[in-house]
Amino acid sequence: MRILLSARCSSQSRHLALQWRRNIPVRGRQAKFTVTTWSPLATAFNSPHPRQDRYLKPTGLFGVEELTSTSGFSLLKNRTLSVGVKIVDEILQSSPTPRLVGLFDKLSNTLCVAADLAEFVRLTHPDHQVRGAAEDTSRAISGYVEELNTTPGLYNVLAKLLSSEEHQMNEETRRVAELFLFDFEKSGIHLDEDKRKHFVELQEALLVIGTQFSQTASSPVYVPLSHFPMADEVARFYPVNNDHVIIDSAFLDSNNEKLRKLVYLACLKPEKSQLQILDLLLTARHQIAQLVNYPSYSHHTLMGTMAKTPENVMDFLTLAANRLRSPAETEMQILTSLKKDTTQDPTLKYIEPWDLHYYSGLARYQSVKMNRSTTSAYFPLGACMDGLDMLFKDLFGISLQAQEPAEGELWSSDVQKLCVEHETEGLLGYIYCDFFSREEKLPQDSHFTIRGTSVVCIFLSGTITR
Repeated sequence: MRILLSARCSSQSRHLALQWRRNIPVRGRQAKFTVTTWSPLATAFNSPHPRQDRYLKPTGLFGVEELTSTSGFSLLKNRTLSVGVKIVDEILQSSPTPRLVGLFDKLSNTLCVAADLAEFVRLTHPDHQVRGAAEDTSRAISGYVEELNTTPGLYNVLAKLLSSEEHQMNEETRRVAELFLFDFEKSGIHLDEDKRKHFVELQEALLVIGTQFSQTASSPVYVPLSHFPMADEVARFYPVNNDHVIIDSAFLDSNNEKLRKLVYLACLKPEKSQLQILDLLLTARHQIAQLVNYPSYSHHTLMGTMAKTPENVMDFLTLAANRLRSPAETEMQILTSLKKDTTQDPTLKYIEPWDLHYYSGLARYQSVKMNRSTTSAYFPLGACMDGLDMLFKDLFGISLQAQEPAEGELWSSDVQKLCVEHETEGLLGYIYCDFFSREEKLPQDSHFTIRGTSVVCIFLSGTITR
C-alpha cells in the first residue's frame, strides 16, 4: 500500500515531525507521528497498472464474451443484426398499442449498444487490426439503422399509434414515440423509394468519408528533413524515418521561437489529399440536406436540438465573441508586452499563433511564481480522484469504487475500471478511465457512452504520464 507521509514544521520547537497514527517516544521530547494511507480508490490510480481479478472468468472487451479476438466483432455484428430483424418483424406484426413504443426502444437499445461499443473501439484501440474489425461492425450496424429510418412500415405503425385516441399514453411514452417519429421524418421517410435508397447511400458514404477525414486529421505529418532549416534541432524531438521527420504534435512549449514556428506550420500546413476528402464530405452533406428539403446540412443537423437553427447558433457565437472581445484584447496586450520584454524587441506589435501557448504558460508562472510541475506534486491523480469521490458523495450520494477487471476486459493495461454506486439505489454502472499517454492514442479528451447510462468511458488524450 502506498503511504503518504505529511510533514509539519513547528515554528516554536523548530523540529520536523512526521505524522503517524501512533505515538513514538523521542529522546528529550515527545513527538506525535501519524500515518495517512491512501484510500483503495487513490491507491488504484497511483499504481502503475490495475490488477486483474484472477478469480473472474476471462472475457472480452467491456465484458462482451465475443470480443476476445478480431473475429468476435463479426459475431457481435451478426448477433445484433439478427436480434434487430426479429424485433422489427415483431413491430410490423403488432397492433398499434403503447407496447410498440417499448419495442422501438428495445430495437434502438439493441443496435446502439453494439454500435457505440464498436465505434469507441474503432477510435481508441491500440491494435489497428482490432480497430479495422470494429469499424466494419460499426459501419454495418449504422447502415442498418439508416435503412430502418427509411422503412415506411415502421413509420406508419408508429404514426398510427400517435394519431389514435383509442390508447392513452403517459407523457414520457408519448414523448419517446414522438422522438422516434421525428427521426423517421428527418431521414426522408416521405420521399419515394428511389430517393429513400439514395438517402441511405449518401449516409453510408458520409460515414466512410467522415471516418477517413478524422483519421487523416489526427495522423502524424511526414516532412522531409531537407525542408527544415533547423533539421538537427527538430530531429532531437521527433522521430525520423527515411529522411522524413514524423511530426505528431506542435512543439508549443519550446522556448525556441524559430522551432515553435517551424513545427507549428509543418503540423498545420494544408494537405491536398485532405482538402479533397473535405470537399467530398461537404458535398455529401449538402446533397443529403437538399434531398430532404433543408436549406443546408446545418439546418438538417440542428433541427430538433436546443439550438434549432444555424441562425440561433451564429447569434449565440456572435454574442459570446462580443462579450469576450475586451478581456481577450487585454490578455493579448499582456502577452505581447511579455514577449517584448523576453525578446527585448520594443518594435514588436503582436504575438504569433505559435507564441500563444508558450507565453500564456510563462505569464501564469510569473503571476503566481509556480508552474505545472511545481504544483502537480501536491495533486497526485489518486488524491484528485479521492476528492471527486468526496464531492459526489456529498452532492449526489454516489461513491466511486475501484474494481479489478477480468482478463481481456480492457484494451490497455493502465485503464482503470470504477464501480459507481448510489447510497440507496445500489449499483448504477461502470466507468472506464483511460487517462495515461501511449503511442497512437486519440489526440483529444472525450467521453464515450458504451452502454446506455450504465457504462461510460472517460478518455484523456494522454496529458497524464506515470
